[in-house]
Amino acid sequence: MSVEELVIRVDPVYTPYSKPERLLGSYKLTEFQVEVSRELGKRSDVLLVAPTGSGKTLTLLLSPGLDGEDFPGFVALYPNNVLLQNQMETVASALSEALGARPLEGFGGDSSLLVYEVPAEVGCDLDAAVCGSRYVALQALSGRFIVGDPTKRDFVYKQAEMLYKLSRKGGLYHVVFATPDTYLLIYTGAYRDFEDVGKTVHNLLVSLAAGKDERALEDALRSTKTATRFELSKIQGVKERVLVHPVFVDEFHLYGPYEVDALHAVISMFKSDTNLPVVFSSATPADDILEELQDAGVRPSRVEARVSKGEGFGVKGPMELVLHPVETEKKGIGAYYEASEAVQEIVLENLRRDLEGFGGGKALVILERLYAVAELAVRLKGEGIPCRCIASDIVTRNLVGACVEEAQVIVGSEATSQGVNLGPVKLGYMGGVAAEDVVQRLGRVGRRGVPSRVRLAVPAKVLEKHSPPDSTDYAGLVKWVGEAFTNYARRKRDVVHFLSEKIRRFRRNIIRAVGAVSLARVSGNTSALRNLGISGSEAAEMLETFVGPPEQLSRLVMFRKSGFSVRYTVEGGSGEGEDSIGLITRNFEIVGSERGVLKIRLKRARGSLVIESSGNLRGLSQKIVDLADFLRLTRGRLIVEMGDGEVELARWKEGGVLRRGDAMVYVLEQGPEISEYIAYTGEGASVRNPQTGRSYAVIFI
Repeated sequence: MSVEELVIRVDPVYTPYSKPERLLGSYKLTEFQVEVSRELGKRSDVLLVAPTGSGKTLTLLLSPGLDGEDFPGFVALYPNNVLLQNQMETVASALSEALGARPLEGFGGDSSLLVYEVPAEVGCDLDAAVCGSRYVALQALSGRFIVGDPTKRDFVYKQAEMLYKLSRKGGLYHVVFATPDTYLLIYTGAYRDFEDVGKTVHNLLVSLAAGKDERALEDALRSTKTATRFELSKIQGVKERVLVHPVFVDEFHLYGPYEVDALHAVISMFKSDTNLPVVFSSATPADDILEELQDAGVRPSRVEARVSKGEGFGVKGPMELVLHPVETEKKGIGAYYEASEAVQEIVLENLRRDLEGFGGGKALVILERLYAVAELAVRLKGEGIPCRCIASDIVTRNLVGACVEEAQVIVGSEATSQGVNLGPVKLGYMGGVAAEDVVQRLGRVGRRGVPSRVRLAVPAKVLEKHSPPDSTDYAGLVKWVGEAFTNYARRKRDVVHFLSEKIRRFRRNIIRAVGAVSLARVSGNTSALRNLGISGSEAAEMLETFVGPPEQLSRLVMFRKSGFSVRYTVEGGSGEGEDSIGLITRNFEIVGSERGVLKIRLKRARGSLVIESSGNLRGLSQKIVDLADFLRLTRGRLIVEMGDGEVELARWKEGGVLRRGDAMVYVLEQGPEISEYIAYTGEGASVRNPQTGRSYAVIFI
């Protein structure tokens, strides 16, 4: 070990089992798990605070079943699809381990619906509905089918019908995994008819702007064709059989302003429609988010896991935390990012020796950027060390030989630190910027009482200022990390903070309007329309801010801040894939575009999206507009600059990789902060226009 390294020895972490003992199959339940189940039985909202790895996700199997549900279960909401899929796999593992559940082969025909049969002899002594159910279904609400495409929109309805039939064959416990926007679109039925919902929202805003009365609002609803009775029965059937369960908001500290707005709308409608509880779960709860959600009707009771050094469920074993001081040129937040770049070298220098010293366990490497996953996987292959890659398909599908399905070494991007069931991980290699992220990442290693060693890259100047203790317990570790790392949480690194409050208010109003209009079209109940809280002047401002056809208004519910999806092929890779333009440009080299398909190399690069235009921009400043329309109106072309070269992505007369409806953008004047943010995140494009002396940008929303 280098003399420069510092070591903190951290005590093991336990959380007490319930007394008297409570079982879920073969699992002994902890105090906090039983307490959450009891609160659910009282229909109480809950704030669940417990360390990473303590079993918070098991709550999804502990609902007692409540009046108002067609069959018992939970709806689990996640801020992104990666975390959603990982947690679905975690619950599937728990079903197998605790209840001996077996997959029902061939059911559903798609990985978005998994059904398990529970052996009749499995017992438990907790009032959990899963214990008396013959079947357990795990359903992911995939964005692939939450679209207004007539060929796809019945997909979820058919799944709901299958679930209902199963529930009549011996009982069904049902867990849904969704993001707030997909939940909202299905709950309201808007996903079945985006265009007519958008037109109705437009008519509603016109009526409000004109100061019309309540009757005129109902006329606005009727002026757009409403769904047929058969269509309405499908919408109601899906809602009642899929979404009427208690709601579990997992890892809610990760929710940025975009996601919080959708979450606010979801909970507001859910609470006005049912008296079922909501559970918020996190190891590092975000009080600021809870404050924003208070007027949505939630006042959660706090359930906090007790932790100790000795008895109970082994959350974490004893940990040797090795701090690697990294000399950095940058200051402030930049120093933490720079230090994180050293993780690859720390891995290559220490991994083989560490594996020999901690035999039998897995090693987890968490890197800040996606390109670094590809780089390290290739470098480890050269060292004769295979690895499992947990990252975008761009990496996992195209680094054949470097990324394998199962390996002792796991390499992933920052999403790996959240909610992934990785098995017995004994070694960790990581950096970090925000204190809450570092706490979450440390929690991925040494779970279930396993002894561990973690190597953490830290700016040398930080260690000089915040001297670490030689030994500490879990609370002391969290305290030191909170002092040494920043309070720059991921949700605070959001483009919304560069936009005017007017735009966020616009988004919130649109989400509420889409929800109210959709529910009115489904149920005929227009009370939500009359309680929107949108003034006539706000409605007029919204109409003025939005540039485009009325039917596109509803698409603003589904926000994609990494930009539109593009098809791509990887040089030397395996076939065609699809991912966001922002993710690709901020990580990899784009070498060309042909027939709407990007050609990329898995080589570190930082591309910049640029729009070159010759039309007048003044009328579009501070407007929301479809990106394809923006190119048409400004006679522009969209390019990505890579070093000294460029690749054209789309042109105003030709679609290229972009079609109308793919991306909505907000146009604003560009200052230095916006320019730097866009360059780093890929969440927008700079606009060059020789006809104006001002500098503009577009931000994906």
